[in-house]
Amino acid sequence: MNGFLSFGIRKVASQVGARATRSGLFSRQTVGTTVSSPIVTVEAEAQKRWASKAAGGTTKNNRDSNPKYLGLKKGQGQLVQTGNILVRQRGTKFHAGAGVVLGRDHTLSAKVPGYVHFLRTRAPKGRQIQGRPWRVRKFVAVLPEKPAGLAYVRQDIR
Repeated sequence: MNGFLSFGIRKVASQVGARATRSGLFSRQTVGTTVSSPIVTVEAEAQKRWASKAAGGTTKNNRDSNPKYLGLKKGQGQLVQTGNILVRQRGTKFHAGAGVVLGRDHTLSAKVPGYVHFLRTRAPKGRQIQGRPWRVRKFVAVLPEKPAGLAYVRQDIR
């Protein structure tokens, strides 16, 4: 027998673990036994693998969403340009006043340059809740000049 054939058979037997049948030379045997053929005898090598790390459990609550950075972006009395974002919000916690436009995701932006002004108004409700026939709405407006007494207006929105 030439050396190439015996090398090829040994290689196949060691790679597959002596469970291969190649050209009818091998019979099916279990790992760890001697595989015999009419041409050559090969000892199969049994390999055991051990865990390198301890098995970990699974988790279901290991996810989080990215922050949305909502809230006020400009404060009372700040000078803004056209298109500046004033408030990022979900829903209409703040409503659009004069010089402010409401975006499709309820973002309030400045329509004209000027100064930011927050105010609250009482609007009539359709029905009374807890004896109050009105609701308080917070508005954001952009005024062309800075209103007088601005320090007292800031306390109104709380």
